[in-house]
Amino acid sequence: MTIPSCVYPPSGLAEFIKQGRLKQRPQPGDVAFFVFPTGETFGVSHVGLVADTSRWNTDGLVGTIEAQINSGLPKADIHAMGVYRRVRSRHEIIGFGRPNFKHRPGDKKSQTGQRAGLQLSSIRPGKRNRSIGLVQLALSKVTGGLGRFITDLYDGSTQQAYARWQRQIGYANDRATGIPDERSLRLLGEVTGTFQLDA
Repeated sequence: MTIPSCVYPPSGLAEFIKQGRLKQRPQPGDVAFFVFPTGETFGVSHVGLVADTSRWNTDGLVGTIEAQINSGLPKADIHAMGVYRRVRSRHEIIGFGRPNFKHRPGDKKSQTGQRAGLQLSSIRPGKRNRSIGLVQLALSKVTGGLGRFITDLYDGSTQQAYARWQRQIGYANDRATGIPDERSLRLLGEVTGTFQLDA
């Protein structure tokens, strides 16, 4: 991706505006520019990376990952700074700088437009690889989301979502284990167009 080189929030905002890449609706991967009542840097006091937009349309909230802040928890030490996930209101946000992604986050298709191939043996609980990211993307299309999950890791949320997919295609109780088999994985790739299962 291409992103303006800057370490000062107002300069970063100015660069995104100059490039015509400042947006009012968030997408994962955007840089959120915040304004807080206590901010001193020309109204742009802080930035964060957009991680979750699921509540934007309903509540005006966006999930972010931010650095050099405290956790925001009620009993936390306000002087203990670090990197934390936060939930921010649209009233705290000036806009969203959109980096120039060659592909949007989550788009795993190759530049030729061909579907990426994957092996059944690489899609197993506990494994972590790019092929699992493809499966997660496909599952988000057919099951309505994975909840909290770790990208590219076949974690519990991914396994539960895969079990829902197996039930959707007719797998009965004990067959819907959430562990991919050749039939269900091939069908998932075909239905979503996200990947193809290599022979």
